Amino acid sequence: MKDVQQEINETVDKQGWLEVKGAAKSKDWKRQWFVLRGANLTFFKSEDADRAAGTIPLADAQVVQVQPEDDHKFVVGLKVEDKTVLLAAASEKEINEWTAVINGEIVHLTYLRSIEKDPKHRPDTRLVNIFKSATVSSVYLDNHPLHAEELSALALTANKRNLETVSLNNAGLTDAEADALANALGAMSFQVLKLSGNKFSDAGAQKLAAVLANNGRLQELHLDGNGIGNAGAQALAGLLGRGKLAALNLNGNKIGDAGAAAVAQATGASSVAIRELYLAENQVGDSGAAAIAALIKGSSSLAQVHLHSNKIGDSGAAALADALAGNDSVSGVDLSDNQIGNAGAVAIQGALKASKSLNNVNLSKNKGIIGGPQLAAFLGEGFVFPALSFNRVNPV
Repeated sequence: MKDVQQEINETVDKQGWLEVKGAAKSKDWKRQWFVLRGANLTFFKSEDADRAAGTIPLADAQVVQVQPEDDHKFVVGLKVEDKTVLLAAASEKEINEWTAVINGEIVHLTYLRSIEKDPKHRPDTRLVNIFKSATVSSVYLDNHPLHAEELSALALTANKRNLETVSLNNAGLTDAEADALANALGAMSFQVLKLSGNKFSDAGAQKLAAVLANNGRLQELHLDGNGIGNAGAQALAGLLGRGKLAALNLNGNKIGDAGAAAVAQATGASSVAIRELYLAENQVGDSGAAAIAALIKGSSSLAQVHLHSNKIGDSGAAALADALAGNDSVSGVDLSDNQIGNAGAVAIQGALKASKSLNNVNLSKNKGIIGGPQLAAFLGEGFVFPALSFNRVNPV
């Protein structure tokens, strides 16, 4: 922690000309050369001055919005103890950069104080790059544990920024961090959110769904590899009817028939063209497959359906086959590692023949598919096929 603090104090994060009012007992605007270094924003009368004209300590400062003046349009305020110091730049771009860097340094100092009492909690150096950047287009904090302190700092430093991607994959996040994460996500605007490989259950998913409902820019949401069940899936499905969300990845959770039905119904009702359905590695059975079949029947945009490693049997496969036979958009379906038998395989093969768009249906690892009279047309009797995939010879 001492090494981190020393590095902060020695590094110049930004420098340049600004006008200041309210510092060093001055009531008039003065043009000064500012240097942001560590916990102090120091200003000089000139670039080469040896002696500082004043210092604004940032350890307990707060960035505040202030009204511009007639001759100073691009202004930001720094509240220090009981007074507010005004800083003015020559352009909006310049004042925005200064505001972002100063606020980032304040958040950085606050973050370090929040973890200093725990000797095992080391500062996340990846956050430092975000703290010290005037512009941030995406946030990637994958494959390392994140705690409430990191999430709180992220909320403060990325506040109101328009981001492309926020990626927190494999970050050890649980329902205990859901509130802090929701606060952070609520402070940002982004198009893609990746939360794969964490430990959220229904409670965490419901909290995330509530805050994400206010993000009108969200286009992709990845929550694969968590522990979300039906209730969480139902809450998340509600996002499909809002904004621009076109991809909801729920592979690798604990979603059953009720959750699958909710996702299928919301996908079908969405005004956004959704091209892929991600419900693999869950607990979806025949009734869930029937709900997905209803979606397929009414969809003209769905192209890929991911349902491998579920509990779908022959009746579910037959419902899907019936829907696929009349669908003109789905080109691929993964039904591997389910509970499909000979009857389901025959139905799927019939769908492949009848469909105008379907090129591939994967039936690998369905142990119920065995040779016999029912499959005499395309399988030899007495064989088990651990891998079985139907493909068109001439794809559409």
